[in-house]
Amino acid sequence: MRPESAFSRHSGPGETFRGVSRRSLAALFAVALVVRLGVIAATPGYVPRHDDRDYDRLAWAMASGDGYPPVRIRGHRYGVAYRPPLWPVTLGAGYALTGHRLAAGRIENALLGALGVLALTWAALRLLGPRAAWWAGAIGAVYLPLALMASVLESETLFVLCELVALGCALRARSARSWAAGAGAAVGLAALARVDGLVLLAGVLPLAGVRRSALVLAACALVIAPWTARNAVRLHAFVLISTESGATLAGTYNAASMHDRFAKGSWVLLRHTPDLRVVEHNLSPVPQDRALRRAALRFIAAHPTYPLVVAGENLRRWLDLAGVRRARFEAQTADIRPGWAVAALPFAWALAGLALAGLGVVRRRPAFWLAPAALLLVTLLVNAETPRFRAPLDPFLILLAAAFLGSRVASSHAHCGMHRRGWRSPATWLVPGVLARSPAGARRGEAPARCLRTSDAGPYPSGSSCGRFAARPSPDDRPRSRRSSRGRK
Repeated sequence: MRPESAFSRHSGPGETFRGVSRRSLAALFAVALVVRLGVIAATPGYVPRHDDRDYDRLAWAMASGDGYPPVRIRGHRYGVAYRPPLWPVTLGAGYALTGHRLAAGRIENALLGALGVLALTWAALRLLGPRAAWWAGAIGAVYLPLALMASVLESETLFVLCELVALGCALRARSARSWAAGAGAAVGLAALARVDGLVLLAGVLPLAGVRRSALVLAACALVIAPWTARNAVRLHAFVLISTESGATLAGTYNAASMHDRFAKGSWVLLRHTPDLRVVEHNLSPVPQDRALRRAALRFIAAHPTYPLVVAGENLRRWLDLAGVRRARFEAQTADIRPGWAVAALPFAWALAGLALAGLGVVRRRPAFWLAPAALLLVTLLVNAETPRFRAPLDPFLILLAAAFLGSRVASSHAHCGMHRRGWRSPATWLVPGVLARSPAGARRGEAPARCLRTSDAGPYPSGSSCGRFAARPSPDDRPRSRRSSRGRK
């Protein structure tokens, strides 16, 4: 399927009003789903052992009617809010229908991943145009690192869907209040999937504009407020979303991570850090989170240049330039097999190269790119294990790559004389902007003369001057019907 045939300027049967073919969207969704289900079928021995095990436990507790289960410390039960709730609730809804089956949870995540491809196509259409949207959907459908993340029970796939919906709505927020409210609600859902989802406001608010910013913030607050109220009742403290920020910061900003010879500045388990004594005190969740956060901030104050070291080392790991051995290890922390991690490396490297070539597109709607910039900053300063913590940023790399590929295809068509609907005469290469044609070709019913310049909107875009210079066929060159020809004879 050619990119040009996937989109049309006019709506009609099988096409949406924006000019995106519904058949193309269905094809992209089907390919994305088949790729993800194929990865699931190829990894039948998957067993959650890390964070995905905790998500699976919480989801089954919610599906069984027990809610968010408490923890027991020294014989006392304490309410907990360590994991953000949206992914356990979503996974638990699937378990309520199918029972506690890992395969059902993985298929549910694959469906979310395929929906994320559609959301990526929609956001690309609003931001870059039809041709780049086709490329974005095609790359997202077959991009192996995202497919691998959709095959495990981690929250990143759901987060990617929420962030793309939030930014897609923000691109239209100035046209209607409903889009602004939708953008704010989607940011709230992203924050309930991952704590750093709130940094999406860095891009959503400028896109929405000053007049819509209050509505965006109000919608976001309304989505998060019920969970914050629940935390106030169960934890007897103000916890906006989660109590994991202390452990996350303390795992990176400690002496063990700073002096690690093999992966300097990487996140390490708390039992490998000097802050283990904080955990050994058996504090309840909220005091423990506060103590770990204070320990991390004290370490940063004592080593003010260390965050720059962490960012530099994490950038190397984020680009998968730390070696195959490190890539295999990081994939195992998300319960992805090492062989699949090695197979995903060429995908990541190729996408990074194409995204670098497409950086010029940042000049279009620069406010949009503030969101991925904020996400990248948070990732580099805390934890950049791949493919898990690169997954929320992969869609933005795909957008850059799609912009580059779309522009290259457009320029190649313009220079080689290829028209949207067929081959052009070699004579068109001689005189720019003029389509030369012979009377014999006219009698064969060839397409009318058109300018060589093309765009996403098609040849002769409204307001363009190139159509005025296109050659018009003379009356003698117009096709004649058989009846008129016989009459003249």
